[in-house]
Amino acid sequence: MRLTFVALALGALSLPHTSRAQTTDTIRGGAACTMCRVEFKRLAVLGARGGEGEITSRPWWVARDGGGHYIVSGGLGETPIVFDARGRFVRRLGTLGDGPGEFRGPVMIRLGAGDSLYTFDFGQRRVSVLSPTFRYVRSFPVPQTLGDFLPARNGAIVANAPMRDAAHIGLPLHLIDSTGVASHSFGVARPLLLPTNKMSQEYRRLTPDGQGGFWSAFWTTRYRLEHWSSDGTLLQAIEREVPWYQPYTAVRPITRTSPPSPNINAIWIDSVGRLWTMVKVPAKDWLSGMSKVERTNEGVSHLSIVNSEAVYDMILEVIDTRRRRVVASQRIHGTFDWSPAPGLVEGYRETDDGSPTAEVWQVTLRSR
Repeated sequence: MRLTFVALALGALSLPHTSRAQTTDTIRGGAACTMCRVEFKRLAVLGARGGEGEITSRPWWVARDGGGHYIVSGGLGETPIVFDARGRFVRRLGTLGDGPGEFRGPVMIRLGAGDSLYTFDFGQRRVSVLSPTFRYVRSFPVPQTLGDFLPARNGAIVANAPMRDAAHIGLPLHLIDSTGVASHSFGVARPLLLPTNKMSQEYRRLTPDGQGGFWSAFWTTRYRLEHWSSDGTLLQAIEREVPWYQPYTAVRPITRTSPPSPNINAIWIDSVGRLWTMVKVPAKDWLSGMSKVERTNEGVSHLSIVNSEAVYDMILEVIDTRRRRVVASQRIHGTFDWSPAPGLVEGYRETDDGSPTAEVWQVTLRSR
């Protein structure tokens, strides 16, 4: 992969009880450090054609544990694959099915206390907990498909999910206990009662803050970051105003005059407490990666993405939340899908013969 650059930080979570209105800090303009640059180093290429570690499609999720293993989740009907730090196949997790330690896929993976693995299986709507040696420990159902989640104290999770029952509707964040019951919901001052085409406003990306709380980012519609304490209190809210991310109310169909909507793919806190954001935006020549003929779906015409590397750019920003400023901002032609761990980014790539792989890169902020 060729990277083209344009210059432009879990402690276990406690139980949340309440949310409270908080003044929003607006950050405008470019980066404070004009000499800062994000450097990339490729660490591993995951997936081998025809072998036990073959990846058959774009990975749904990639995580890295404390031992340096990468766990890759494929699509429906695939069990997670474990690779070592150099990208060599180690094993597959479980088998297909609905029993203990079995998966339907795809699977979302998060690290819990003691380097345990929490997996959410979309096919089962179930969270399973594995030991650091990948041994099955326990599982519990969840009432809704999750947008993201983080392990919490007492075996619970804090989850982002668009629940629709009377007690939780319109609230994007939920405490789900170790039996699968959503015991508390929070995340907005007033519930968001949204039509189906605007439900993306409820989805969040989550990351632990290293002090028992967590940060959330709107996945779509606006560049907004929120810091939550362990008791569910809103500590800080940041709204980023930039020309390349104009707020919107719903994801738009892509047409020749309507480019793809921007969204935040991942966030994390680095070792000195700075908040990194990974924002996907349309490239300057985004139409070159689209289909030539518009298709119609339910009466709405749209273009299809043929080459996502040509359609999107990725903007990495490093934010000093205490000083309320952007330290660095860098634009990359091409895109990454996810962050397997703080300081790492992962992207889907195909080899010359068309074999799917997942590349893992380390990102570091340097001053020239």
